[in-house]
Amino acid sequence: MIHNVIKVVDLVSKFDETPSLKIYNSILDVLVKEDIDLARKFYREKMMESGVEGDDYTFGILMKGLCLTNRIDEGFKHLAAMKSRGLIPNTVIYNALLHALCKNGKGNVVQALVMLEKSFGNGCVPDVVTVTKVIGILCNEGRVTEAVEILERVKSNGGSVDVEAYNTVIKGFSMDMFQEMKMAGIIWNFVMFDTLVNAIERSSRILRLRKESSVDDVKRVYDQMTEEGGIPSALVYSSLIHGFCQKGLIKEAFELMNEMISRTYFPIATTFNSVLIGLCKEGKIGSAVNLLEDLVGRGCLPDVESYNPLVEALCRKGEFQKAWLLLLQMVDKGVVPDFCTWNSLVLCLSQEKMWIEDKSMFREHNLLE
Repeated sequence: MIHNVIKVVDLVSKFDETPSLKIYNSILDVLVKEDIDLARKFYREKMMESGVEGDDYTFGILMKGLCLTNRIDEGFKHLAAMKSRGLIPNTVIYNALLHALCKNGKGNVVQALVMLEKSFGNGCVPDVVTVTKVIGILCNEGRVTEAVEILERVKSNGGSVDVEAYNTVIKGFSMDMFQEMKMAGIIWNFVMFDTLVNAIERSSRILRLRKESSVDDVKRVYDQMTEEGGIPSALVYSSLIHGFCQKGLIKEAFELMNEMISRTYFPIATTFNSVLIGLCKEGKIGSAVNLLEDLVGRGCLPDVESYNPLVEALCRKGEFQKAWLLLLQMVDKGVVPDFCTWNSLVLCLSQEKMWIEDKSMFREHNLLE
């Protein structure tokens, strides 16, 4: 049957027609599912020798075949060959590699994280199954904070996250708690276990409700959870803060973030950025600047999205000097300004009469050199 599929190409050629890339890819897809070596031979002898190098879809088919047969090293060579032809890896390529790396245990975690970073850099967001596998490995290694950061980045890049992904992180937090108790010599009892199980169940409900229901419903479950002695995870806090900010309840979000910090959870940038944006929208720029300074002082790490709303808000008010000082502060912290940062500053400057003189400030700080 397989060899009959390959003969399709020869049959088309007999009619003095050149098989389309779509036909080649369809045949390749069938071959990969049966025999990856036969598929690679078909690619070399039938496609490349006919002058058909294929597209990103072609390489995606071959990559899936290599990764499914656990030939990761060959998969990386395949990736290099693809890039040498000027093709940009797509989501299928990254998903296949990440699946294979995760399947092969702890030794490949670093490679998986590097590959995940590259996928984000190329504008590709892995599917929810792949993401859940990565965060599951991190949680099993006690690296729950990193797992939360990945979850937040997937969401901020437009990717989808389901309840299973959240449950994986919540489970990671609970296991961390048990480990801390064990190291402290504390023996858990059934009351503690029951409390923890209830907290996990409430956390899952909160994360589900955040997508399906109103903020009031979420807050009610949260209050019930804390009244029963449950300790909200950083993920629960982060989800609630995002929800409050989306509804314009900045005061409630601000109070919740203070509570989060008081429990020694330090919010990541994607969490406190929501509050900063909300404060700026309300015109409370001074409060936003003070909050950012306070967070940096506590050891939280801002990113470019933390500074941009403040720079934009100050520029809208015509307060260029304050915006400029904020830019210098972000550069000093190692945060690189992006298009939005410069756009706000340039638009503000273009409305000033001293445009020519002001340009010297850029050169003074070596920002245009």
